[in-house]
Amino acid sequence: IQLSRNSLTGTIPSELGLLTALTDIRLDKNELSGTIPHELFALTNLTSISFASNKLTGTLSSQIGSLSNLKVIELFENELMGTI
Repeated sequence: IQLSRNSLTGTIPSELGLLTALTDIRLDKNELSGTIPHELFALTNLTSISFASNKLTGTLSSQIGSLSNLKVIELFENELMGTI
């Protein structure tokens, strides 16, 4: 899914977690807020996540470690806290 630079607002839909064949999520450079849905950490085919340059808050779940195919993760320019 490539939805970068679309001025999207609101939260990241947890329903994206139903797209089990998804390999790439690019939602960077929008105005998305809220937390990263835990449902996304069940998408074991993901190789790339970009949520950079949004208004995301909260902490990054330790479940990210279950994404064994993940090669790229871009989360900069958000309001996330905690450690990875």
